[in-house]
Amino acid sequence: MLTRGGMQALPTTILEPAPPVRFDGYEIVRPLGAGGMACVYLARDVGLGRLVALKIGATRNNPRARARFALEARALGRVQHPNVIAAFHTGEIGGLPYLATEYVPGRALNDLRKPQRWRTVLGIGVGLARALEAVHAGGLLHRDVKPSNVMMTQDGTIKLIDFGLARAIDARIDDDIPGVVELAAGSPDVHLTAPDCIVGTPRYLAPELWSGAPATVRTDLYAMGLVLHELLAGSVPHTGLRGNELVAFMRSH
Repeated sequence: MLTRGGMQALPTTILEPAPPVRFDGYEIVRPLGAGGMACVYLARDVGLGRLVALKIGATRNNPRARARFALEARALGRVQHPNVIAAFHTGEIGGLPYLATEYVPGRALNDLRKPQRWRTVLGIGVGLARALEAVHAGGLLHRDVKPSNVMMTQDGTIKLIDFGLARAIDARIDDDIPGVVELAAGSPDVHLTAPDCIVGTPRYLAPELWSGAPATVRTDLYAMGLVLHELLAGSVPHTGLRGNELVAFMRSH
């Protein structure tokens, strides 16, 4: 263990250096996972005595990352629904933005054995459809519906998580944060962010998005359809295509 500023720190297995174990009323319990933009920890809200998920940005003093976290917090703040993860608090620690959300014990859909029975997939579809109905009714698009962003709790409840790419249906309300399109060959889950707002995970993007059309309610529903197809059939229709092959295939359909 390391000590920084008199506070005990976690082993540097995800963030380097690791965040302090205790800060802003939270006590980190253990890492839950990491992605290209953030790391997620299981933590305890000391004041309220409940477990939360702490999503901490992976880059320090990054205005774009702070803006994206602020957008995610605002997006979650608009939606209160049993099938959508709840947001509690946002802040910053050591130059890293963080977001405290509801902790959802269970498994992401990408961890389920495939193919699943149709009755199981039907239940998942109902929960996910209700989540998206609430998100869209709140004036938002999720824009990254995929198996790893849908959790199934121990009692079978479906929870839509990770609103890091969410934005308002009316683009005039929340401007997107521009970036660079980069498709890594062999990496089907790389994220896209571009000035023309092509955003998402390639294998779950609707065909019109590849042609530069804006994201809509329908593109979220298309992604949901692919998620359910994958659970039933064991794979998405265009499994095996990577990088430029996937781009060419989607633009031709």
